[in-house]
Amino acid sequence: MNRRIIGILLAAGSSARMGENKLLMPLYNDENALKLSFEAMSASNIDEIIITDSDDTESYARALCEQSHKKAICVRGGATRAQSVMNALEHCQYADIAVIHDAARCLILPETINTSINEAKIYGSAIAASRVVDTLRNESTSETIDRSEILAMQTPQAFKADLIISAYKAAIESGIEFTDDCEAYIKAGHTPHYFINDLPNMKLTIRGDIEVFSAIISNRRACRCV
Repeated sequence: MNRRIIGILLAAGSSARMGENKLLMPLYNDENALKLSFEAMSASNIDEIIITDSDDTESYARALCEQSHKKAICVRGGATRAQSVMNALEHCQYADIAVIHDAARCLILPETINTSINEAKIYGSAIAASRVVDTLRNESTSETIDRSEILAMQTPQAFKADLIISAYKAAIESGIEFTDDCEAYIKAGHTPHYFINDLPNMKLTIRGDIEVFSAIISNRRACRCV
């Protein structure tokens, strides 16, 4: 059976800190976070796209899938991020690589997704990360934390599909809590491979982010970067 590269786009979050669904808020003209993230996946080397949706995002997500030039489907997200990923991974049994991305990181570029795919083929995993540049200090002790070996996790996080499926099943069945896909992978006994992504890839979280995201998208459109 032909093994393929499947992209999982997570769009089932509650957007509690934004006060309304941040994935559908206009950022630049008619473009929103869900549309931008989907377009980046569509322009990458991913073969199939799975969107995990919610009541809020279902109709918009289904429209994106129907208009896509690639195979794309929606599955219902779960009560947690982990359950949403697991719901999507159930459709990845015959995939070679699974690329997991938060739709709120809508500044992602196709080349970064392709890097995650290429490196996951070699190393078994490929986690987008950035170096920490701020001074870090423990609030309780005021002790400065050495940042030289600290990485800030991003998405996409790409994995050999069979490895991340088994890692997720084990973590969920054992009740282990984890904050990203890489942590589930680590707790299954695997050593993750990181790659440094210095391109803008922030997560849309609060209203103050909208102006920054809009400016970056506008500049990209003006210079035809994407």
